[in-house]
Amino acid sequence: MRFTLGEMSLDEYQRYLEISNYKCIFRHPQFLRVWVDSIPGTSLRFLIGDSVVIPGVIFKRGPLKAFYSLPYQTFGGPVGRFKNDLQVEFDFSNFSEVAIDDPERKMTIPHLYPIESYEAVLDISDGYDRVFSRYSPSRRNLVRRLKRDPPEIKPVENEKDIEIFYQMYRTFSRSKNIHVFSLKFFKNLLNYLPENTVQIFIVSRDGPVGYVLNLKSYNKVYGLLLGWREKDISTFLVDLSIKKAIERGSKEFSLGLTSPRMKGVLEFKKSFGVNFKPVRTYWKRTFYHNLARDLKTGIKKWLRF
Repeated sequence: MRFTLGEMSLDEYQRYLEISNYKCIFRHPQFLRVWVDSIPGTSLRFLIGDSVVIPGVIFKRGPLKAFYSLPYQTFGGPVGRFKNDLQVEFDFSNFSEVAIDDPERKMTIPHLYPIESYEAVLDISDGYDRVFSRYSPSRRNLVRRLKRDPPEIKPVENEKDIEIFYQMYRTFSRSKNIHVFSLKFFKNLLNYLPENTVQIFIVSRDGPVGYVLNLKSYNKVYGLLLGWREKDISTFLVDLSIKKAIERGSKEFSLGLTSPRMKGVLEFKKSFGVNFKPVRTYWKRTFYHNLARDLKTGIKKWLRF
């Protein structure tokens, strides 16, 4: 199927979403609005085909231009009605980097390289006790130990809470060399998305030691972000997220995507009894884009020094 690159109103896009088999919060029109209003230098564009569109953003950095389906190579991709063998025909030669998601693994994109990863999905439809029984023995023991002296849990409810969360998030992300979103991005999540979609908790033990951000989408909750200052808090955060998802009546909980190369992360998620669902992203990056990224990283390190 041939696609063209163009603009589209969010009302028109909503009509494509309504007939789509695959729906999630990351394809909601207001999430697209969050993305564009929060990330400097981006513009919302659509690859438009017959009865199907691929929403994405264009990033411009000097002479370089990139196209990413939303949101940052996780659960974006085609929206609408299409067959399982959808082939996307479009000339991406003008882009220095391209990343288009295919979480359902139903399409092919010639001249782009397919990258495989795994979504860790937990069935929570039968309640917490059954879910807890599927944790590994060591994980269950750690949860029980944490219950004896549980950290304080505080929901993020106001501007001051968001700023406390953001300071922790920024510090943790930089320590792990993870992309840092702006404070405005998180404020827009709370302000733009439908009510009760976003849940953020700060966990404290003589001061903040961890945070978690979850997004509810239909019958599924996504663990979008978590960070910690103490190792055992990571287990507490996942267990907390699962409990909150069950309280909200959700049927599934997602611990997000992981590359097959990240063995330690896969083992951590596996210990909660998840099932791994393969997903795909089509990707390309030119030599000049790599060079620009390397220069940017080098300049940042030099400035910190």
